[in-house]
Amino acid sequence: MKNSILFGTLFSAMVIFAGCDIKCPKADTSVLDWFPYENEQNFILSDNDSTKTFSVDEIVFDHQDGYGRNTKCAVCNNDFNFSISASNLKINFSSYGDYGESPSISDLYISLLYNGITEYFDFKEILKTNSEQAVYVAKNSEQFYKRIVITKKIGITEI
Repeated sequence: MKNSILFGTLFSAMVIFAGCDIKCPKADTSVLDWFPYENEQNFILSDNDSTKTFSVDEIVFDHQDGYGRNTKCAVCNNDFNFSISASNLKINFSSYGDYGESPSISDLYISLLYNGITEYFDFKEILKTNSEQAVYVAKNSEQFYKRIVITKKIGITEI
């Protein structure tokens, strides 16, 4: 009797301390609707002055399904990263959804690498955003303005 009580207590303690995995909520991947590209895909953007061919270097949506109950400092993260490049220009779009939130088109961080110099623009200034189009306008520390237009299901239409 004593052994079965001891065994039951030890088994219960193992279950409690080992714990079960924490399941993360299903991710909302709708940010991918704004970037309908595949890795290594090329696309062309033209304006009055020039035509540039961009290559998709990386498109990743990383969803964490869960984590162990005893994992320290774990949260349900959903991360999005999209990188493109053309001759002397590299642009990175990223968004991080913490605590189960999913990345959003209105929460993009955008960095530009031009001729080997990284320019960080605060694209939190969204000139216009609706369910179909987002227009980002920002300036860097030298007061240089940059505009990026992203259209849902079409992709980047202006840089």
